[in-house]
Amino acid sequence: MKGFDELNGTDFAVLDAIRRSESSDRSILETYSGLSWPTVKKVYLQLQESGNIRKDSDIKNDEEAIVCNQGYFLGVSVGTREIKAVFCDAQFNMLSHMEMQKMSSCFSMNKVKYLIDKSQQYKISKGRTVEPNELYFCFESSSLQDVISDVITEIIEAYFELDDDTQKLLGIGLAFPGIVDSQKEQIIACPNIPSLNGKELRGILKHDLYNSLKKYKIPIYIEHNAKVNFINEKELLYKDHSESSVAFKENVLCLYMGTGISLGGCINGTLITGSTNSFGEIGHTGVINFAKEMKKDEIDDHDVCPFCHQKCVEWLIRKDVFDAVSIKTYRENSTAKKLKNLSPEKYKKLTQYLGYLLNVIINIFNPDVLILSGRIFDNIEELRGDIESLKSSHTLSFSGSNCKIVLGKGGQYGIARGAAFNTYMRHYTFKDKKIQWPTTGDHI
Repeated sequence: MKGFDELNGTDFAVLDAIRRSESSDRSILETYSGLSWPTVKKVYLQLQESGNIRKDSDIKNDEEAIVCNQGYFLGVSVGTREIKAVFCDAQFNMLSHMEMQKMSSCFSMNKVKYLIDKSQQYKISKGRTVEPNELYFCFESSSLQDVISDVITEIIEAYFELDDDTQKLLGIGLAFPGIVDSQKEQIIACPNIPSLNGKELRGILKHDLYNSLKKYKIPIYIEHNAKVNFINEKELLYKDHSESSVAFKENVLCLYMGTGISLGGCINGTLITGSTNSFGEIGHTGVINFAKEMKKDEIDDHDVCPFCHQKCVEWLIRKDVFDAVSIKTYRENSTAKKLKNLSPEKYKKLTQYLGYLLNVIINIFNPDVLILSGRIFDNIEELRGDIESLKSSHTLSFSGSNCKIVLGKGGQYGIARGAAFNTYMRHYTFKDKKIQWPTTGDHI
């Protein structure tokens, strides 16, 4: 089998087409790869001969094929509430806890068991259900960089300490809130976790782990959480047969509403980064007119967002919907349980501000598709039924009517899986060039 480092962009276009469609059908592979059939056929046969793809004997349909596994990717998302981690195979199927415990040739069993126990204890402490086939690890986050560093290092060392050539660690992806310079491997600004401000990747990883990863040439990338969340949501569109045609649209955006509010997306099929990799900070759009509508005794001219130092959408939602004067009180007032029981008055205010966001996003960017994701949309079921009316009442008709609204499917592990995807795409598929997706007009 050829290693990922030995494959070129055309090889990956066909591999990704097979991974997304699990098919060897001519028309499907043409569409999913953006390549002409003669090119697809030639590359397909080469990949089959090298052992990178195969027909699965368990699959009855002769048209189905799969990408052969040659190692694993690790994705970690660091949030203000929690740190989550997933291990994915080469098809980006996530490994369950049960599967990992059977893979003694790949993982340190003692460390995997420690991570599983620690993750389960955390979930139990939060009153959440623990399943034996959990697909991700979950740990409490912290305002302290040392605590975050310890957790990330423990997760990586569950795999990395073993020198096993048969099952490789193909790459690691880390996702953070704030402004992330992925080229310099540095978190430029992270107001929700101030201890990470200005931190470089080599300073976040402990025990000389950074140098060891570089020594063994294991790629590791850091990126902003909204960008990798979009990557995961975009890839999930291919798997959702009811939305698969939407995946090939050229202009797709994803609004992420967690502790912060950010935007990720692609224009003309290319991931949007901006000139300084800080595209998408839609939550920091100033909303002084909304702020003036609040009662005077609720307004303090010095009470502003700690990031943009103005009264922005994030600040207003925290203040007006969740009565939060700090990140800590916002986390306390926006738990999953409290989101599900939001009062009618607070819900009305939330929809007002969400309508404003839809207005800005759709009227300015004119996307084909807008994906809505994050804990706000995951936990407030009523929002799902009101989205279309909010769109039609807040956007220009010729922009809004052309934009399809899709609810995100990433759930709890979306950002972590997206971080793993980002490393795969950046390092292997596009060799540190712009990440792109095929569109319905692509056939070369």
